[in-house]
Amino acid sequence: MSYRIDPRLPLTGEVRRILAEEIGKALVHLDAAHDRPEQALHKCRKRLK
Repeated sequence: MSYRIDPRLPLTGEVRRILAEEIGKALVHLDAAHDRPEQALHKCRKRLK
């Protein structure tokens, strides 16, 4: 996982943007957790470390 921070933009905005992307991806794992919720939760937690 590498992140790109644009040095021309405010740091707080860039961090918020990255966090929003990662949280969105983690939520996709949870939404897809129909038959294997434990695996989806594991992927979600891995995404947010």
